[in-house]
Amino acid sequence: MGIKRLVAFVDSSTRYWAIAAGWLLLFLTFYITADILLRKVFQKSIQGSDEIGGYILAILCAFGFSWTLANRAHIRLNLFLNNLPLSIQVFVNFLAYLILTVFSYAMLWRGAAVVIETAELNAVAPTPLATPLIIPQGIWLLGIIWFAVHLTLYLIQITQLIVRKNHSEFLKDYSVDSE
Repeated sequence: MGIKRLVAFVDSSTRYWAIAAGWLLLFLTFYITADILLRKVFQKSIQGSDEIGGYILAILCAFGFSWTLANRAHIRLNLFLNNLPLSIQVFVNFLAYLILTVFSYAMLWRGAAVVIETAELNAVAPTPLATPLIIPQGIWLLGIIWFAVHLTLYLIQITQLIVRKNHSEFLKDYSVDSE
């Protein structure tokens, strides 16, 4: 499988992660709504809506990074970028992807350290649910791993396009939208 097909596969797979995240968010909405109604009507609580909500939002963010990447929606200063000479556009876009890739690996490094420490301590949340923290943190780390791998594949393809001096395809596929 060539790098271009692999990137396309990861991009399309990211859509399914985003759909799953949407379902998680919908579940959280119903869970919080049920908790509020039970509190108001029956003075009872389901317990844990804030805790579960925090876990879900962290997981949504981690997987959302890749969805944002696949849709070229990460913030770049494009006010002037599209008016610069082609070589500078290529350099600035490459630099942006390189910095983002390095940042993703820094997140992965620190995130993995947290998950490893959690596993070693058999840590649980200090809440009524006493959630084993390895579960939400492990899923969150999977999102960070997915993002780092996604960016790495992009960087490999971008580098190939630059080496081949295929700047127009590079800018078409990896530059910011001019809209």
